[in-house]
Amino acid sequence: MNIRRLSRLALAAALAAPTAGVLVTSGIAHATCYDAGTSNPKTIAGFPVPDSACAAAGGVTTPGATLAPSNTSSPGAGGSIGSNIPGGFTFTPPANFDPSKLTVDQIKSMVPAQFANIDIKEIKTMAPAQFASISPEQLAQMAPSALAGMSTTQFQKLAADAFEGMTSGQLAKLPAKLFASMKMDQLDQLAADAFAALKLDQLKNIKPSAFATLSPEQIDQISKKALAGISALQLPKLDPAALAAIDPAKITALAPTVLSKLKDAQADAMTPEQFAALTAKQLAALKPAIADVLSPDQIDALSKADIKALTAAMRKEILKNLTAEEKALIPADLLVALGK
Repeated sequence: MNIRRLSRLALAAALAAPTAGVLVTSGIAHATCYDAGTSNPKTIAGFPVPDSACAAAGGVTTPGATLAPSNTSSPGAGGSIGSNIPGGFTFTPPANFDPSKLTVDQIKSMVPAQFANIDIKEIKTMAPAQFASISPEQLAQMAPSALAGMSTTQFQKLAADAFEGMTSGQLAKLPAKLFASMKMDQLDQLAADAFAALKLDQLKNIKPSAFATLSPEQIDQISKKALAGISALQLPKLDPAALAAIDPAKITALAPTVLSKLKDAQADAMTPEQFAALTAKQLAALKPAIADVLSPDQIDALSKADIKALTAAMRKEILKNLTAEEKALIPADLLVALGK
């Protein structure tokens, strides 16, 4: 990050709240804060530090005084910056500072708005361990183009709760390869509306084990185009309630070979409207093993042409598993079609 992007207001935010009034209203603050080592006026990025923020900045108010031992250090104009930030201190990186030098405490003490200035080149210089301390609010401020530069190792280090802050715009820019390393708890924390930007190649890379965490609200937001990327290994892991949340208008995107992997609990959870929307090829792919869980409502949602699209083995199995009471709920012409 570059201090040239920061205004006096932003600089004031690097100190205590009362400091803002001093720097903004007086133009140049009186040099009452001194560097403990040189006795020169204490400055940050060329601006004198007022006495109200002197202690937080690591200075002294009397020239030549010795700074009392402390576990804090001052954000100087260059060099290493200590890992412990004084209470109430908001860290603002100095000019031409290498983001890879940021410590965990410094990252935690940066206000979210400062993350908007991080660009893709700076992202690439940061160590993976630094990403572990990024908060949801900080992540939400980062430019989508910057996040596109994340490596797999950096991505894996993001805390699960940080994903709460990820926007749809950011998600859309993430390289598809990152999704192969996404953990279950990370995927679980993504806001449902972020999934509206999920792309087919991104979805295809999600591990089946992580796929199991998708909620009905999340799956409902995925586009029809992206749903076409669901694989035969992913679908069986999908929670039945999540499968039932797929819009009937989108369910036709699922490949027939994928639907052939439906489990009993999933087939049982599907809505009659979803069954009615299935294409002839999808219906033909359904396995007889799920016939025993199909309800009269699901069967009644099918047309005679749909019944004909089912395999003979599937029709036979459905008819065999229907009780007399259930048969009474199904139109006679459909029962005839099942018997053919």
